[in-house]
Amino acid sequence: MSNIKCNHTYDETGHCFECDKPKPVTQNERKQQERERKRAAGLVRIELWLTPDQAKTVRECAEGLKQADIFNAGKLKQRSL
Repeated sequence: MSNIKCNHTYDETGHCFECDKPKPVTQNERKQQERERKRAAGLVRIELWLTPDQAKTVRECAEGLKQADIFNAGKLKQRSL
């Protein structure tokens, strides 16, 4: 094993010239990638200020959406009646 320390100089592909390790991704970059994946799947973020009673109703509606399986990987399915 070598005791030589790598300076981690990265090329345009994001890999180190010396050890070929990928450039570390920051927490902010990971979160941004997650948001981009969700948007690409057709998902939309909704943020609301509600009273506790309204929040309970919204949670019940959201749970109903999950149970009815009208959501699947960000694409709406047709709901059978």
